[in-house]
Amino acid sequence: MVEKFSFRQYVFSMKTNLKTISEKTGFSPSTVSRALRGAPGVAENVRGKILECARTVGYTGSSRTVALIVPSLAMSRYLYRMLEVLLFHLRNAGFLVEMLEASSIGILEKQNICGAISILSLNGLERIWSRKMAPPLLCINTKSRTLEGVYSISSNNEQGMSLLMEKLLEAGHRKIGLFGGQYLMQEANQSSHIRRDVFQEIVRKHGLEDIFFLKAGNPEEFRFVVKRIIRSGVTAVLCVTEGEASQLIHFLKEYGKRVPEEISVVGWVAPEEAWYNPPITGVQQNFEHIARHAIILFQKLLHHEPVSGNVMVDMMFVERDSLAPPPGNNIST
Repeated sequence: MVEKFSFRQYVFSMKTNLKTISEKTGFSPSTVSRALRGAPGVAENVRGKILECARTVGYTGSSRTVALIVPSLAMSRYLYRMLEVLLFHLRNAGFLVEMLEASSIGILEKQNICGAISILSLNGLERIWSRKMAPPLLCINTKSRTLEGVYSISSNNEQGMSLLMEKLLEAGHRKIGLFGGQYLMQEANQSSHIRRDVFQEIVRKHGLEDIFFLKAGNPEEFRFVVKRIIRSGVTAVLCVTEGEASQLIHFLKEYGKRVPEEISVVGWVAPEEAWYNPPITGVQQNFEHIARHAIILFQKLLHHEPVSGNVMVDMMFVERDSLAPPPGNNIST
């Protein structure tokens, strides 16, 4: 009985909102419906007026389906872990989930969703969402535009990088290399951009050399980069993304390098990297905390409750065995 009553309330609310928006804007209910779904065939100025009115009257739909927008269905370690906990909490909260790649976002024009959660690695979706869609959008680890009803929850990348550099400097390292893929050079990749900037700020503050290595795609190119790392004389390498530290250690071992006796390797780590040899020291995103607070924030947006702002979640430091003082260095003196 409760579920039927709740569903009827949603349907009544949706019809009332459509009628109210139609009356306030002067556009037909069918035009209002198409505009709210982001469907084509609605002029941009018309869509803008309808979306603005929808946000004003607190538009709600009958759907309990959340669109989970991901960069690709090819799972990285970060994406797999983030989806694992996020799906658990969404389903516990009674939501249905439809997962789609960013390249397929156009299909949302024909579907009834209550909102969307983006787990994209690049900024950009937030710039167009409010111009096209009425349901709320929550961004995880990318930018938001709170004035247009788009909010974000992000890991505190500045705190994570500062913590890692602090540990390396305390251990006596003064020649530290930053290691990551081409995303290190992409301004739109919010997480990597912040991590790179904080690294550069810290090494300059301490009068150290700004050294970074771009990760290669295939094993042969990866080996070439590892040779460069060895020749550079760095005593520690800081890996920017989950899974990279374990890959780097594998190839360093191929060339006879001992970790951490000859070179320390730290970075953003995944839970399973506790089982590597050596277990990898680093910072870990608090996926559980992010997912729980994402659902709380998302439900506030659905119910048009006051939201204080974006949420920032601190990283967790995990001390294991891949960090040691540089060879021949006695940090006690």
